[in-house]
Amino acid sequence: RDSIQYYLAEDYRPAHFNKLKDIMLNYRVNAEEDYFNQQLEEQNKSLKRVKKNLASAQKDIKKNNDDIEKNLDENEKMKKENVDLENDISEYKKRIEDLKQKIANSRSELKE
Repeated sequence: RDSIQYYLAEDYRPAHFNKLKDIMLNYRVNAEEDYFNQQLEEQNKSLKRVKKNLASAQKDIKKNNDDIEKNLDENEKMKKENVDLENDISEYKKRIEDLKQKIANSRSELKE
């Protein structure tokens, strides 16, 4: 008895029109509710996708930050090694100068 056809087939009493109006309004409300539920579902799917992408991006950022930190540590280590090598080179240069001086002294002693 809640079908539109039943009320259209009956005589046109005001109560029937009111019932028909209620049915039509109910269909409209249900259709709007279905539409909004569908929109909400699509937005939820989109939000889940965004959250997933955000989580992936955060993971990538963390990995990149870890890589940068590792590279900075490696750079510091290499700077220290370079300083050590420069010190070694300076030490060898001093030794070479000392040896040159000894050779020059030895030559001058031999000439005398």
